[in-house]
Amino acid sequence: MRRIFLILTFALASCVEVPLTTRAVLNLDYASTSLGFRNSGALSAGRLFLWDQTDQTLVNIQSDIDLPTRPATNPVTLEASSVQGVTISASVGLTDDVHAEIASEVQSNIAFKVEDVVRLNNFQVHNGLSSAYRNLQASGVNAEASWRIRDSIDDRKRFSYVLIADEITASSESVTYRDSSSDSTSLTVFDSAIGEKINVEIPSYSTAKCSGEKVTCYFNVRVFKVRINKNGNLDYHPHGYNKTELVEAFRKL
Repeated sequence: MRRIFLILTFALASCVEVPLTTRAVLNLDYASTSLGFRNSGALSAGRLFLWDQTDQTLVNIQSDIDLPTRPATNPVTLEASSVQGVTISASVGLTDDVHAEIASEVQSNIAFKVEDVVRLNNFQVHNGLSSAYRNLQASGVNAEASWRIRDSIDDRKRFSYVLIADEITASSESVTYRDSSSDSTSLTVFDSAIGEKINVEIPSYSTAKCSGEKVTCYFNVRVFKVRINKNGNLDYHPHGYNKTELVEAFRKL
């Protein structure tokens, strides 16, 4: 059975030059964590998407849905762990075993230390959705067509709605490995079956950097299906989802 060894190195503390056959970089944009999804595209609460789970794409439906928010929590330092949904860019093709081993190592041992975390939790979300839908109709827009309600009902397996909610604001984040921090972290993967070493960079940043005063660094989602009830209004049905697939869809925005 193929054996793969992983060694974490910190660039600033490295003393030995190890020859590597391949260099690769992890993409952590929109990665799912214990705090929510990393906000790599400056998304905000109240934005609604239709998720095509066949093509793994998100279509913007409406960007300004008003969601009631509970009082903000007091700022604290928290850890965003259980990192999922990473992809790896490399100059050569990597085996499935290497991909799986790196993903497992990241999920188990990589985290983000997030400073001045404030939770902005939304409530009465379904009421907010219904109000936005009715307001759209009242403005003369065909809300059913605009929200693609018929598409979602006719192919319930393919389509779900994704609502951005429950923002996490913070002032900064830094990548950590087993409680050790560094601006430049990498994994060295050695595959004994082929005798290759691969240096995988783990960047501490995302496309939209988490830096500043009360920046929305993470967000959560509500994933649901809809039906039209006998009164012509929408009913909402929460639905389970695959986090890795949703991360893939977010990266295509």
